[in-house]
Amino acid sequence: MMVLSLGGVGTATLNSSLNSRIFLIDRKLLVAIALLAGEAIAPLFP
Repeated sequence: MMVLSLGGVGTATLNSSLNSRIFLIDRKLLVAIALLAGEAIAPLFP
């Protein structure tokens, strides 16, 4: 699982379902923003 490799220490330290859920949502938002930014920036580079 990617979550374990990227944030295993953080989720293990929090050890709470609520905090884990927030962490997962934040990661999905960051990925979505990164993809949108990539789509917006890509045409500027040849």
